[in-house]
Amino acid sequence: MASWVLAHPPWQTLARVRLPWDVLLRSGVWTSKQFLNTPTLTTETPAMREVKAYPYPQTALDTSLFEEATEDYREAAGATEAHSSLYPLQVVADPPSEMLKNLVKEARYADAARVRTELLDMGVDIPLHPAYHFAARHVLRDTTLSRQERLDGFLKWWSLFPPRTEVDGRRAISSVLTDLLRNDSIPDIPLISRFAILAASKGYAAYIPKVVPILARYASQRDLERFLQAFCDAAWDFETAAVRDGKSSSQDTDHLRTFQFPMIFNTAIGELAISRRTRVALEVLRLAHSRGVNVAPSVQSTLLYFLRLLSDDEGVSTVLSYMQHQTESGDSDDTVTFSHPSTTTHTPVRGPEGVDAVQDPTECPSDPMAVKTRALERSLSIGPAPSPRQLSKLIRHYVKLREFSLLSRLRTIAYRSDAAISNWSLAEMMNVSQKRPLLTIFSIFESHFHVVGVPLAMLDKLHKGDMPPTRYRPPIRYKLPPSGRHIRFIWGLFLDRATTRSQVKRLYAQFLQDVGASRDVSLHSVPSAKLLSLTPDDSDYPRPIPPPVLFGAEHFAMFMDAFQRVDLPEFATRVIMDMYALGIKPDAVAMQKLVASLTYLPKDQPPTTTLAFWARTIDKIHTASDALKAEAETFLYAAVVCRLLLDDREEDITPLVPAFKRISYRSGDNAVIDRILSEPIVAEALGS
Repeated sequence: MASWVLAHPPWQTLARVRLPWDVLLRSGVWTSKQFLNTPTLTTETPAMREVKAYPYPQTALDTSLFEEATEDYREAAGATEAHSSLYPLQVVADPPSEMLKNLVKEARYADAARVRTELLDMGVDIPLHPAYHFAARHVLRDTTLSRQERLDGFLKWWSLFPPRTEVDGRRAISSVLTDLLRNDSIPDIPLISRFAILAASKGYAAYIPKVVPILARYASQRDLERFLQAFCDAAWDFETAAVRDGKSSSQDTDHLRTFQFPMIFNTAIGELAISRRTRVALEVLRLAHSRGVNVAPSVQSTLLYFLRLLSDDEGVSTVLSYMQHQTESGDSDDTVTFSHPSTTTHTPVRGPEGVDAVQDPTECPSDPMAVKTRALERSLSIGPAPSPRQLSKLIRHYVKLREFSLLSRLRTIAYRSDAAISNWSLAEMMNVSQKRPLLTIFSIFESHFHVVGVPLAMLDKLHKGDMPPTRYRPPIRYKLPPSGRHIRFIWGLFLDRATTRSQVKRLYAQFLQDVGASRDVSLHSVPSAKLLSLTPDDSDYPRPIPPPVLFGAEHFAMFMDAFQRVDLPEFATRVIMDMYALGIKPDAVAMQKLVASLTYLPKDQPPTTTLAFWARTIDKIHTASDALKAEAETFLYAAVVCRLLLDDREEDITPLVPAFKRISYRSGDNAVIDRILSEPIVAEALGS
């Protein structure tokens, strides 16, 4: 009542209309200058805020306060009850939760959160309603909340969404998935998994498999196994309860057991194998067999391929035993298969008149532009997609010719395929890398891919609005996982702009943390940990773990160049030892860069002291096996010998021979080392 009085002051009825003079010129015509001489009030007065903040009563109203204990009062009350049927009550009070639903519909989410808390404190049951998913999505878009507050706020509203047997919630599920998989820069692994499990418990398991590749790629092994078990249990419990209550048929449970569960496990194992998380894939395969879920032979073959690529003989034997057991039991059904752009093979496509589909238009000036454009369109549509460097050159050529309409058409076609999107976006970043600031390039990356495995300082600037770039929202459904090429390009941009030693060291420390997390290696075993003051991430809220496929020897080679540029050549050797500590074998490029950086070795004494120090450092790497330690030491010896030969210091090689022969290196473990040791001049110098 008080709020109504404050909102309806008595002087509104006394307001008079003031007419401008021009109304006399055209009688009966109202102009835009007419207005009411009514004082305006603010939307909320202090009195209104006090009334709103007044808590609800915790107990029901005691009506005996208005009754009298006299005989006349009791007789009157009895007479009223006797004639109550003649005057039925026309107004039925709304339930207390009706206010909460109306507040959500009016988008007054702060008031709705307060009312919900008070209703729960009073012990009032809140009925489920589809409108509450708007409040859940509002929480997802609130940038002022911490990640834990965002998780708690989303779950408390999403738990009020009704199950599938009451409403059709496919649109709400799709909207939430868009917020989680498209709008979030960094995948929120706890939120995605909890949302998927809660949705499965409400009967929406068929619409959730899109989150499985994200969790398989970025979640830890423990979190992924817990999710798969909880998701399957929640979906099965809902379907069996729906069949028992007569709200569903037994076909739904059969479909869940024969199609949904195999698809979930096939997708998870396939994504784990492609991400080089083969040990986690083996554990998920064991979990699938323990639950009686059939894994498609094509998926197990994919896992076998990557296990053999990583020389994991134990894992190969494990997968073969599972495949044999599944074949003997007659459950080798391959109806549910797994496919991924990185594993799909394409037949080379030839353009019209023998023009290569990915050929640069500048190389065949005699061919019409339309012919070459159609060939390129076909290549972008059905593959193989041109490489990012080819696309970058093509884009510059079309821009130079001012063929913007053709370029726009090619871009539209490219954004119909994930593989083409990945290459096209990298080509665009290559074109603007020399002309635009780093924040603009990073915004292109952030709008297309998950921000995982790259420096996060630029992401904070992007969200705070510092140096705001032109934010472009590409026409993609969900963000894509970045590849190793994208990660290498972003790190290369940061290293190119690092001009001081401290900046390069800081970037290398962040890089080592990402690589260590991807391979589940403790930072204490990395030789450069103490030198760079590496500190593990102690935050309670889990962050996405970069997959091992994102990092390789070429990424470390960039840091070797950066250390050489800032006059820190001795760090190149530490980079090699860090690679072995993290389980990454150096390649021929790393050997060349290491040899080029060894110019700092003193020329007045043989490098036996330096090699002995390196050997002691390698021996402290607890994560490496004895064979890997021997390979690392041999790699450094081979690089030093090459450096001495280049400097015409053959006489300094002789003191190294006894120590080198004590290394138990097995020929064939590293092709780069074997090729160097097989060189006649090196073999002669080492006396082998």
